[in-house]
Amino acid sequence: GLSKLAVQPLLWEDVAAVRHLAEERGPFDVILCCEVVYQQPPRILEALRLALDGLLAPTGKIIFAYQHRDGAEQTDSFFFEALRANGFQL
Repeated sequence: GLSKLAVQPLLWEDVAAVRHLAEERGPFDVILCCEVVYQQPPRILEALRLALDGLLAPTGKIIFAYQHRDGAEQTDSFFFEALRANGFQL
């Protein structure tokens, strides 16, 4: 139910924080990501991918609120391709 609903910030590069969240509250059935991909450097996007991989339940869903802008869909597409290459279904 909604009593399990939680919203909180997470620094993706903080591996210990990701692990702690996964152990304490995870895995998660749904992860909502809003404005997290646009113009991020590759190391940040890789940290995001690893965090999502560690937090999402095997049958879970990730929802990306993503707006295509300024040709970024070309650069940001590498992130989405990396998700697909690592077993995520898009």
